[in-house]
Amino acid sequence: MTGRRAIALMTLAGTLLFLGAGAVNFAAQARRRGGPTSVPGWLAGAVRPPGALPSGRGAALFQRYACRSCHTLDGAGAHVGPVLNGVRTRKTRDEIIRWLDDPARIKPGTKMPRYHLTPVEEQILADFLLTR
Repeated sequence: MTGRRAIALMTLAGTLLFLGAGAVNFAAQARRRGGPTSVPGWLAGAVRPPGALPSGRGAALFQRYACRSCHTLDGAGAHVGPVLNGVRTRKTRDEIIRWLDDPARIKPGTKMPRYHLTPVEEQILADFLLTR
């Protein structure tokens, strides 16, 4: 097998794995109440809008609101709430923003307090988490 052919096969395999994971994610979210009803609608909520991520602002907000007091990220933090690495495989950008806006509205009885973030802060934190 030539080097180019091996690279082409690995690229194809990676693409198929990516598409398969996306299909599983869409199917799981579509089964939820209020879940997406179409793939284009799901993609619109799942993908961060184009443009540069404000450098360091998400990490600064993550630290300012002491998120590691309850969550683990990159191997550091507490284990009260879920580990935030890989949240992009479990939640869409819109779901993260709605959660940050009012966690108790999404999950009554949750231990996570409402921080009264601005819409911009919610978007920056969501975008930051989607990079992890």
